[in-house]
Formats: sequence, structure tokens, C-alpha cells
Amino acid sequence: MDIKKIMEERYAVKAFDETKKVSEEQLTKIKEMIKQAPSSFGLQPFKIKIISDKDTKKKLLPATWNQAQVISCSHLLIFCSDTKVSERINKYQTMLEETGFPKEKAEIYTNMMRDFAKNTPKEKLEVWSGQQAFIALDHAMLGAQSLGIYSCPMGGFNASEYKKILELPENLNPLVLLPIGYPADKPKPKVRYNDLFI
Repeated sequence: MDIKKIMEERYAVKAFDETKKVSEEQLTKIKEMIKQAPSSFGLQPFKIKIISDKDTKKKLLPATWNQAQVISCSHLLIFCSDTKVSERINKYQTMLEETGFPKEKAEIYTNMMRDFAKNTPKEKLEVWSGQQAFIALDHAMLGAQSLGIYSCPMGGFNASEYKKILELPENLNPLVLLPIGYPADKPKPKVRYNDLFI
């Protein structure tokens, strides 16, 4: 299937078939496609919490304004910004060196990142890391669609409640949800603007 067809066939599923589950093999493929998402500096400053058990999804439902996709989906992907950027940079330097990147060049590159992290307020770092997470979200949606697995990006939820229910650490902040699975509904005609390009 070509990318244009994948984009055309993707739609926001409002009801998933609860009897059909995404296999571990398919989920692994989706994870691998998400890992390919580009990001600023290559740091990928985000984490994705994946929920599949119904009890946890039920706890999250009220914090999602009772939107049924959270319960009926096979897996719920929760994209979170990660503000522990300094730790990520240290790890990135090690990873660069492990690939054979010259140590001195790796240090120059990561020191540039450290300057950025040090001189950027925490609030702006969170916005920046969130922007990277949304790029990964697109990879997740299109990657899943390429496997015949549908999704529904969702911004309508109480992030602080999600953080509390899932007991997420201080550095992780939920940004957007992506339920995935197999549809029990039909797509409606897409409405798209023609005046996006100036």
C-alpha cells in the first residue's frame, strides 16, 4: 500500500471492535515505526505509555470525558513529553559513541544540546518535547494504518488526572492519546480545507 492510500484510508475511529485485539507482533512493528520518527537533535524527548488492560482503561474513562474509544480500543497509547532532557543527552552521547561516532565529535554535538537545555526554561522545554512527540504520533497513526490497524488521535482528556491514575513520574506529562485497534464503525466523508497553502 502506498503512503497516499494509507493517508486517504486513515480516519478517526469512534468505535472499535472489542473482540479483535492487536497482536504483540503487530504492536512491536508499530513501536519500531514510531522509533523511526525524526526529532530535534535526534533526542526523541518523549515517552509512550501503552495500556491494554480493561481495568486501567475503565479508570481512565472519566478523565477522558467518557469517550468510548478508550474502552473499546485494543491498546491505548499515551504520548508524554519528557522534561528530563539532560539525562537524555548523556544517554545520546553514549549511543553515538557506541555506533562508532568519534568521541570528540560526539562531545561537541552533545555539548551544543546541553547549552540548549540549560538556556531553555522548563516550560519551553516541555513545549519543545511535546512538538517532537506529535511527530511520533503521526508515525504511529500512519504506521498502524499501513498494517490495517486503525486509530483515533485524542486531545480531549484531563492530563493531570491521567498522570495521577497512571502514577507517572514528575518529568512525564501526558499530551495526546492514540487508541488503536480494528473499527466497528464506518468512516464519514472527510472535510478538508483547500486554503492551507499561502
